[in-house]
Amino acid sequence: MIYKQTHIIGIEEIDSHCKATNRALLVAMENIACAYSANVGYGARDIETKKRAWILLQWKIQVLKRPFYNEKIEVITWSRSVDKLFAYRDYEIRYENGELLAIGTSKWLLMDTERKRAVRITQDVMELYENENKSVFEKNEDKIQYDEEELKTAKSQSYTLLRRDFDMHGHMHNINYLDMVYEILPQNVYDTVDFRTIHIEYKKQILPSTVIDCKYYKKDFTHYVIVTSNEGIHSIIALTQADDLQS
Repeated sequence: MIYKQTHIIGIEEIDSHCKATNRALLVAMENIACAYSANVGYGARDIETKKRAWILLQWKIQVLKRPFYNEKIEVITWSRSVDKLFAYRDYEIRYENGELLAIGTSKWLLMDTERKRAVRITQDVMELYENENKSVFEKNEDKIQYDEEELKTAKSQSYTLLRRDFDMHGHMHNINYLDMVYEILPQNVYDTVDFRTIHIEYKKQILPSTVIDCKYYKKDFTHYVIVTSNEGIHSIIALTQADDLQS
């Protein structure tokens, strides 16, 4: 089933050029995914009765053209596929005239909120999401390939967790990983680089007590931030610079 929402780019969603930020586009995709699930009975307000919650494992978005402040956009989503372990959801953001602005994909698992463990996605749940078997990316790669040798000498920086970083489940909200990355980037990179592809892989939850250490390095046109603690790797984020994409 194709699900759509309209959205007007707000003042808090733009950069110094009055264009929508990556965060704004990612939030738009997240919100429509949650609205879709609420529409079929698996939304945030259903967690208390169903004891089930969707947990995000991965985001990948590519920005083709940025909408401006106060422009109306159409956010579109559909379930690409669901198996017994994972659900995959794709997205498009377009102008009302159909012009494509951004594409995205995400990977989810279904969590038993009482037992704190993943559960199999049953056939009745699969049927609710009415797969479209349509993909926005030619290749859907689950893993971010990073250079372990580069990681050994990568610049290391701590990040102080804030109360606003945490969501209704008590762990760091997925969008806030992108906020953290922008704080970790060197100032000259933050000021000058237009990132058009954002790939985030979530490996281990971050709790308020977690002591974060971020490792940063750049290879070719991609900037990597590996989020670690004494528990291991929590997340891998890859941000790729614009090259020949439309401004």
